[in-house]
Amino acid sequence: MVYRKPDSGDSENALRPSGDRRKLLLLLACDAVGQIAITLLVIFCNAIAFLFAIRYKIEENSLKRLSIASIPFLMLAVFALQANARPEYRFDDNSQTCRDLKDGQLEWDSRGYGEGGQIFKNLCKSCHFRGNDKDAPFLWTESKTSQAWNRVFTQRYPKCAKNGAWDSATAEQLRKVNDYLYRFSENSRDMFDNC
Repeated sequence: MVYRKPDSGDSENALRPSGDRRKLLLLLACDAVGQIAITLLVIFCNAIAFLFAIRYKIEENSLKRLSIASIPFLMLAVFALQANARPEYRFDDNSQTCRDLKDGQLEWDSRGYGEGGQIFKNLCKSCHFRGNDKDAPFLWTESKTSQAWNRVFTQRYPKCAKNGAWDSATAEQLRKVNDYLYRFSENSRDMFDNC
């Protein structure tokens, strides 16, 4: 999904999804609320069980069994709220769009087996490998931070961009390579590094 910057400025960086995208965001919000509700329900049930055990002075062995039986429910509560530390959105300066990397086609394309990763391996790594004879520096996804990768594709300052090596790829393919490198960059574990 790609979100465009609005023409008239409600706020400086407002990126508004429209139509079906709003429905999708609403569904995602409902899913998150549902996960939180399930977690709270499991915690509440465990608390009631322990209070019941204390109130009616259940034997120590029964209390141990009850505690062991509640472990899977507590684990369910913990796993229901896991956070993903990958960046979810990337603002593309060239197209003035916010690219959604967390689901849909761009999520697939911004992985190593997607189009962005494959183009990086075939186009970029054909020269930028260890021990190359073209005097190209060795590159991998963590060679730069996400902001540095964005600068590479916005300013097109590397020699290979200037000498025409990138000309075989379309602008959209280069954006997908940028998505891939942004997503797996040096600081990609920073969940607040989004557009």
